[in-house]
Formats: sequence, structure tokens, C-alpha cells
Amino acid sequence: MLIDAEYIEMMTGLEAETFTEEILVLAEAKAKQMIGFLAQETKTKTYFIYNDTHLLNLNEPTAVITEIKFRTAPGDYTVLSDTTYRYVDGIIKFETLMYTDSDIVVTYQLGWTISNLPELVKLLLVYISLDVLNSLQPGSFQTSEIESKKIGDYSIKYHITTNNEDRGEESSFYQRMDKLVALIKQGSFESGATN
Repeated sequence: MLIDAEYIEMMTGLEAETFTEEILVLAEAKAKQMIGFLAQETKTKTYFIYNDTHLLNLNEPTAVITEIKFRTAPGDYTVLSDTTYRYVDGIIKFETLMYTDSDIVVTYQLGWTISNLPELVKLLLVYISLDVLNSLQPGSFQTSEIESKKIGDYSIKYHITTNNEDRGEESSFYQRMDKLVALIKQGSFESGATN
């Protein structure tokens, strides 16, 4: 598991025992489905170059490239030094031209381990865990939106709704989950830890 029930308790105030292994497994599976990956894994993409180019679109902004190799004719591949290309926002830019009829193989890692899991991903897992809990045990928690409560000259009010009553597009709970997923897919965060 990338997060544990104690972490969810710390974030939500709900007792850790509420979040069984089943809930955590389902939450991680749903997160993987939403993001496209979760736990660290190694992937490979192969490209055939039809036109001379300096650019390849890996289309994985959060990937960490571990190796790029190429060949211009049948036979062994040549591994490129990591100083011969730059990788930014899912695009690989080569310092030299990659020629027509070349094969390029990119090996990269996606996802995280416990030690480098970004805070945004942890927060998404908490949200999904709450959603799974509420789907297995309806009404087991509530979300609140601040509307008004009086403090001196200032007022704030709390409007409480359960997630089962407010699952549509207007639900800020689900909107926040969607925003987290979008930010994670864009790579709009820093891990803060290393592998």
C-alpha cells in the first residue's frame, strides 16, 4: 500500500480502523484507473522514425527516462547518453537529428514508491478512500461547504451534505478529485523525495 489507514485518520479525523485493507486496495486500484498508473513500474515505447526529427512525444509528463537506444539499420541498438537529449513535459528533444528509418526504444518509469509519493497523490488517495468507504457504507462520512458562522463581526455558515446526496457534477468533493487527477497527469507537482 502506498498510504496506510493511519495517514487517512490523520488527514480526515476518521478512525483508522474504518479504512480496511479492502478499502485501501480498492482506492489504489481506482487511482490507477483514473491516473493511468500509480505504483512505480517500468515501461517501454518503440518508435519508428518516418521523417528526420529532433523531437519525440513520449506523452508521459511525469515519466523518468531510464534509457534511450536507437539503431539506423537492422542489428544491435546503441544506447544514447543522457547528455544527448532533454526531456520536458513528455517531449524528448535530441541534440542531434534522428534520421528517417531509425528505430528508437525509450525505457522509462512511471509511478511512485512509498518514499517518493507526492503529497497531491496522497491527497487523491485519501479522497478516493473516502469515496470507496462511502460507497461500501453509505453515509459513513459527510463533507461540508462553508457558508456562514458568526465570529465577532464576521460570519461563516456550514452547509453539510453527505456524498450520497450530492454525487452530481456540482459536488465539490468530486470536482476536487477530478482537479487532483488533472494536476497529477500534467506532472504539476514535486515529489520532494528521490528514489
